[in-house]
Amino acid sequence: SRGSAGKLLPLSPRPLISGKQANSSPAPVRAQRALANPRDPPSSAAPEPRTRGPSGCRCRQSLLRVSVGGAAQARRRALPPSGAGRSRGGVLPPSGWRAGEEGTEYYLVKWKGWPESSNTWEPQKNLKCPLLLQNFLSDKNEYLSRVREGKALKVRNHVKALNPVVADYIVKKAKQRIALQRWKEELNRKKNHKAMILVENTVDLEGPPLDFYYINEYKPAPGINVINGITTGCECTDCPAEKCCPKEAGFILAYNKQKKLKIQPGLPIYECNSFCRCGPDCPNRIVQKGTPYSLCIFRTNNGRGWGVKTLQKIKTNSFVMEYVGEVITSEEAERRGQLYDNQGNTYLFDLDYDSDEFTVDAARYGNVSHFVNHSVRPCFVH
Repeated sequence: SRGSAGKLLPLSPRPLISGKQANSSPAPVRAQRALANPRDPPSSAAPEPRTRGPSGCRCRQSLLRVSVGGAAQARRRALPPSGAGRSRGGVLPPSGWRAGEEGTEYYLVKWKGWPESSNTWEPQKNLKCPLLLQNFLSDKNEYLSRVREGKALKVRNHVKALNPVVADYIVKKAKQRIALQRWKEELNRKKNHKAMILVENTVDLEGPPLDFYYINEYKPAPGINVINGITTGCECTDCPAEKCCPKEAGFILAYNKQKKLKIQPGLPIYECNSFCRCGPDCPNRIVQKGTPYSLCIFRTNNGRGWGVKTLQKIKTNSFVMEYVGEVITSEEAERRGQLYDNQGNTYLFDLDYDSDEFTVDAARYGNVSHFVNHSVRPCFVH
């Protein structure tokens, strides 16, 4: 009979195909015959001398390694159910045994003198060397204990072993991620609308802007008193059908039934206010509710700094956001404008419809609109 020494070897990754034989050759068939009847060696294989196995035991089975946990190539012998224990990526992890039909334990066997392609899944009853199996299970338990201990290691211990440049980048990226997360939470605490604000930077290590303050409404500069001239409201119960606020001012309702803008650019928008009889669901209350769309402040990859992108489809003529900032006089706007021109940025927009007495500056105070960039293909109108 054929007898050879058996010993436990470390697992080596290999691709596996469940239900198919990757390489068709007579070698796997001979390996199966050797297993089916250990006393009958393969017809083309020369018998090997009997040698001692682990700890001096005589191992009749031509077995070098016992491993488990992956899917095996199909053989002519009975194998576990198709797909059972299938490993991701075709790698055989040393994860213990696997159960086949009726709870049978199967082990992946590497046969001495045969290539990896001849490995077979075998039930425990076909393993003829108990000591070899015992050593395998002992090594497996030791491996799993090391894995569990490794999960408790702190990341900084691994960073120290990295290249200094790589380690420095990892540390800075981690700090940036924390800073951007805190900034996102701050923005969502301060916003006055239901839609979410997200922050994203997959380009560089730039963190939140240091000299920017989020606001929801216009912020008058020192010395400027903004007087709300609205003292009356409509008595409508159905604003689109009645003589509502816009009609009182000599204009038409700015929105259609789908809450989309229907007037031409340059015309003023008169919305219902706190003095009006209509409720919050009035179709003439759009801008005052804030943006209904979730927006993401993201770092552009073309050197333009921060930008804004939508996270959902926005139809034409839909209200997106209001441009708010610090309200300043036109004289102060001229002075700041010269500074912004030298920096290559501008955040100034005239505030009034029929005069340019005041200007809104969103350089330091503003909302998401502060981060909207100019585009060669603009999709916004203001």
